[in-house]
Amino acid sequence: MSVLFTPKKIGKMEIKNRFVHSATYECMASDSGEVTDKLIKRYSQIAKGEAGLIIPGYLFIMPNAAMGSGQAKTLIICAIMLKTGWI
Repeated sequence: MSVLFTPKKIGKMEIKNRFVHSATYECMASDSGEVTDKLIKRYSQIAKGEAGLIIPGYLFIMPNAAMGSGQAKTLIICAIMLKTGWI
């Protein structure tokens, strides 16, 4: 079996394999930064693909920090990840 399919500890957290989905700019949130069904579907598909670690993409934490339309708010993404069991 390849090492890619083996668990790995990162600090106190253990991921089930070594496949990582890196941060990307999806441009799938609403203009105000609210998460859309399209964005939820994207992260759901990545999670179902069994990536060991998903690093959410280009996000902002304050309204005046948004760089463009379609960028999601950090806290909303984290809330969805907690609610769906991703984290």
